This record gives sequence, structure tokens and C-alpha cells, in this order.
Amino acid sequence: MKNKKNFQKKLATTVASAFFITAAATPFFSENAQAASKFKDIPSGAFYEKAVQHLSEKGVIGGYNDGTFKPNKAVTRAEAAKMLAYDLGLEAPTETSTNFKDVKKGDWYYEPVMALSQAGGISGYENGTFGPNKTITRAEMASMLVKAYGIQANIEGEQTPFTDVPPTSWFAGAVQTLYKNNITSGKSQTKFAPNDPVTRGEIAAFIQKVNEAKNNSDETKKSTIEINEDNTVTIAGTTYKIPASLSGIFNKENAKILANAEIKLEENNGTITKITYLQLNTSGQPAANGQQEFSNNLVLDGKGNTIAGTLKVNANYITIKNVTIEGDLEITPNLANDFYSENITVKGQTIVSGGDSNTVVFKNAKLGIVAVNKKGVRIETKGKTSINQLNIHTNAHIAADEQSTIQKTIIQNGSNDVQLDGPFEMVEVQNNQAATIKGNAFIKELQLKQNANLALQIKNKIAQLKVEKGAKFSLGFDTAIGHLQLPYGIQATDVITNFNDRKNNIEKTNNETNPEYKDPSLTPGGGGGGGAVGKPSADSILNSYKDDFEQLKNKAETDFNNLLTDFVYNKIEFSEALNQGKEKYKYYESSFNNIYNELVNDLKSNGYSEDHAKVVKDTFDSLVGPYSKFLE
Repeated sequence: MKNKKNFQKKLATTVASAFFITAAATPFFSENAQAASKFKDIPSGAFYEKAVQHLSEKGVIGGYNDGTFKPNKAVTRAEAAKMLAYDLGLEAPTETSTNFKDVKKGDWYYEPVMALSQAGGISGYENGTFGPNKTITRAEMASMLVKAYGIQANIEGEQTPFTDVPPTSWFAGAVQTLYKNNITSGKSQTKFAPNDPVTRGEIAAFIQKVNEAKNNSDETKKSTIEINEDNTVTIAGTTYKIPASLSGIFNKENAKILANAEIKLEENNGTITKITYLQLNTSGQPAANGQQEFSNNLVLDGKGNTIAGTLKVNANYITIKNVTIEGDLEITPNLANDFYSENITVKGQTIVSGGDSNTVVFKNAKLGIVAVNKKGVRIETKGKTSINQLNIHTNAHIAADEQSTIQKTIIQNGSNDVQLDGPFEMVEVQNNQAATIKGNAFIKELQLKQNANLALQIKNKIAQLKVEKGAKFSLGFDTAIGHLQLPYGIQATDVITNFNDRKNNIEKTNNETNPEYKDPSLTPGGGGGGGAVGKPSADSILNSYKDDFEQLKNKAETDFNNLLTDFVYNKIEFSEALNQGKEKYKYYESSFNNIYNELVNDLKSNGYSEDHAKVVKDTFDSLVGPYSKFLE
């Protein structure tokens, strides 16, 4: 096997641990990222359509508040640097000084430009400037791509068909490298147009083609991975030595989960040096009756090892522990049940496209950008989990415990019903469609961007609410606002649709104290139980779990009907239907108990007894009733 890799992601090698947990560690990208299908100016079949969709889901590129992407708009050098830094998953710059005269700390593009510079992706001009506001040309884009992604090709003695790329030009080598790797075919068969500006649509296509070429360049082994006794592993019939740096992953304890995995690797003289891609395709089993949730998951325990690329979870009932992922972590739509992780670090994107109402858990995880793409998913952060930026693209439930840190949460188009529970540093609503945010969240700062139309049903106090001109919202009975900040010339009656009913829920507006402010938690019938804001009533805690029980019930009914249909139409035998029915009964009984126990713990942590939870016991009978006949 050739020990060769055409692409090498260039990441900063070290970063202070505080980068993950301090307010200073803000992400580079904050535009409104949304699926390409929701951009009204992306023509079906356009050469950049799929690229825009994929990269916007990852949070690499975004659109505008009017629902457009503006694919024909020219891109500046600073904007290009930001997109590449995001796609590469580069960490915050470790140096405070800058090599460029025109890039200063405090500039919005400082961090991505410096991160890309430190990774060797850009070098600037001879006069010591970077030219952040200059439109980037196709020649400059070619050079930046080759440097940033470490793209290589044997181009000695070869030329491109482009007559406008002289062999002696400064950009000829970069264009030849892109051409040899099928990343560009020019603007025509004979023209590359090196001096033309790069548009937003073109840069999306460039980045996407680089990533596709990267994936195609690595040799993939699709076979059972056999871990041997002599510190070797056999993949697709080829045996390799296992270095100490990968002995945690290539361990017999991981043999089951690695079965039928797809793997890309680098090796040197028969010894594996890196895992550059790993896709898990083998599922575990649901927890047995009475067992703890996730107890029958298949487990990948990296024991502190590193995957130098993307880890893709493409199966059900999976647990990932004690591993660093230098690329992306992708939870695919094929995962519909139970994903649990503990002590993982993801330096790229974390993309949640699978899961359901109670499946995706991150405990003591360090995550950069997390994209939530699966409708109805419930994501839970436990322990000292930190997330730099959470991009919510669809209806979802995010539950964070008190130790977790979510620096920034962006509610984007498509996310019209979002539940937030726990502490959130800053929440930004970029959605310009009618949307609801509910739950029992502790939000330090909430920002409503232009044209936001929000029903705010948070059963707690929002410390600070900043409203841009054109945004409107309504306040729930239990929602309190510490400080409402409005644009100049705008009154609260202009933006709060039910102001007359909720004006006493607002403590201060533009630094003016409201003498009639009343804490909703102390209002009879409101969210209080006789304490300060932040202690919810027992009823409000019960209501916060109502959706979880309802979704579980609906899923159980759907599963039972599907099973009955399969049996009636002879798709499965009676014995198989009986076995499946028993397993599903056990699964839903366990799932109900998990939610119930979480509810009880929530009640007790707020000073209430379990007696308050007895009202939901009736839910269990209606939930598992259809399956009870399988136990007779």
C-alpha cells in the first residue's frame, strides 16, 4: 500500500483548555446558516446547489435575514478566510500578534485570518498586508485552497488546457494542482479566468469539491476489522501493526463495534500511522427491561486515542468514549435510537442528523460548532460539556445541565418550535418565520434579529433581551425579562404583541426601571412555588416533560401499527412479530422509566416530592398497552 495522502488538514496544534469554556472563545462564524432548499434564490439544479446545502448545514456558510443566499455576490478575502477556517475546523489563534498590517485584534475577521495564517493557509502580500476587504480572485482562491488544505499533485512537466494560465505565472502551480485533482475545470475548456472575482456560489462549489476529492483520495477499507493477539489488525485481508497511539481504538473491547466499519488510514511500512476516516455501521441493542438506558449500546472506547479525520455514526445504539476527533463527528439519519458519548473532543463540526426525542447525549464533551438538523431530536448535555456554537436548523429540544456551557445558540429558519432547558449564555434568533421558544432555560442574553417573529414561552427570567428593529415577540405568563433593550425610537408596544397583558413581567427597559414589575414566579397561578425566579413550580416542571411523554407515546403507537401491518400482510411470521413485540415492550417500558426518573429527579432538585409525578403514571398504560398482549 502506498504511504501517501494528497490532503492534510492543517490544524493548530495546541489550544488552552479555557478556549472551550470561556466567553472569549467565540466562534468565527455567526451568519444565518440554513438549508439550501430554504434559500429562495438558489435555482434547482444550479452547479452550487448541493454544495450550499451541505456547507450551510455544517455552519460553514450562511444566508441573509431576507431568506436569500446571494450566490452571485463577490466574496472578499476576509470572507473566504472565514469560510475555509470553519470548514477546516481550525482552532482559535494561539498568538496575539499579527503578521498583517491591516488585520488587527478586534476586527471581525481577526480570528479566522490568524488561524488560517498560523496553519499555513495564507501568506498575504509582499507589502505586509492581507487585503481583507479586497474581492478575492480565482487565482488567489486557487492558491488559498492548495495551501489551506495541503493539496498535492504530481504536476511536473504538465500543463492545464487554460490559455490564460501562463506556466510561469505565480498561480500556475495552484491551478494545475486543482485541475489534476478534478477540483476545477475552468470557466470554459480553455479559460480559467484567474482575475475574475469569486462569487458565493463558486466558493461553496470549490470547498465542496475539495472535500469530495479529499474523501476520494484516501484508500477506503470496507470489511470486518479483525483485531489479533499479536498487536496487529487485519483489515480487508491486509494485516497491519498497531502503534501505541492507536492501541486504544484497535482493541478487542472494540471488536464488535468495528465489525463492518468503513475505514481510511495512513500507514508506513506496514504500521498504521493515522485513522483519517471511520464510519460505524454495526448497531447495538435496546436496553433490556429494567436495565439502564444505553446499557446495551455497542461501545467505541478510544482510551484517549485520536481519530485524525471524520467519525461517522451510521448505526443505532452507539456509545463513543474517550476519543479526540480532529475532523467532524457526524450522526447520520440511520441512527434513530440512543447515542451516548462521554469524554470526547471534536475539533471539527458535530453534525446531528439522526436521533429522536430522547437519544443524543454528550457528557463531559468539548465541542466546537454543533449543527442540529434532525427534526424532533432531543440533545442533552451533561457534566462539564462545552459547546462553542449551537446552530439549530429545525424543531428540537436542547437540555443542558447546570455544569454545561453553551456559549452561543442560533435559532435559524426551519426551527419553529424549540425547547431549551438549562443554562444558555447567549441565544440569537435569526429565524424570520413564526417561531416558539419554550422550556425552563436560564438565558443570560437573548437577541432577536431583524424580522424575528417569536412566541417566548420560557418559564424563567431572561437577564437581557436585545431587540433589533423589525422584530416582534409575545411574552408567556411565566416569562420575565430583566433588561429589555430596544432600538432608538422604538417603544415596547411596537415589538411586544401582548404588551398590555405582560408589561409587569419586564423589570427594566432601556435602563428605566419599571415600578410595576412583578416577579412571575411569585404571582399566584404563575411559575412560582414561593421562591426566587429560577425555581419553577411543580406544575411547570411536569409540563416541561409533557412533550417527551407525548412523543414517546406517538412513537410507540406508530411502531405497533407498523408491526401489526407487517404481520397482517405476511411480511413477517407470527414468531418474529411476537419477538419484536416483546423487545418493543421492553424498550418503551425502559424509555418511559428513564423519562419518569428524570422528572422525579428534577422535582426533587427543586424541593418537591415524587407524589407530584404520580399523575403521569397513567401515561405508561396507554404507552405500552398495545404491546402488553405480546407478554401474555
